[in-house]
Amino acid sequence: MKKSSKFALGLALLMTVAAVKHQKNKKGLLSGVYKETSRDVLADDAGRPQYNYFYFKEDGTALLAQPETANQYGDAGQGTWEYLGNDQFQVKIKSIYDHNFYQLVMTRSGENLTTPGTVKHAPFEWEADSYQQDEMVVADFMDMFNQAKKSQQEKVAKNGYDVPENER
Repeated sequence: MKKSSKFALGLALLMTVAAVKHQKNKKGLLSGVYKETSRDVLADDAGRPQYNYFYFKEDGTALLAQPETANQYGDAGQGTWEYLGNDQFQVKIKSIYDHNFYQLVMTRSGENLTTPGTVKHAPFEWEADSYQQDEMVVADFMDMFNQAKKSQQEKVAKNGYDVPENER
């Protein structure tokens, strides 16, 4: 075999390996904003839906926002996500101003994520629900997240939880 043929064959093999590795990494990537589906959303006392939104960053961090409604405080959390294989992700979220901590396994199917919820009798339980990727831009999510943080801070302060001095 000629030297140039060996080089071309080696280059083609290297490119194939790189493409397969890229596809595998892409499959394990979770990014973007996901909104809770209508069938799973909880409502406030007046019956208004109070959707949960997740924002997953490619670097493995996650944010949670639940906007305030007229009769219900908002909620905000931050944490991490990790790819487990087989389109499953482990998501760990801690509420920002109270002590709630959730550890979920979410399964992706297309643009949807589902979770069976937390195990029974976990200190902080999460209901089974599903999410669909949303077209919300990150800036809009961050505005909603910051408003949810303020609302959660008010709830925690009103209920006597400790709020860090620098967050008052």
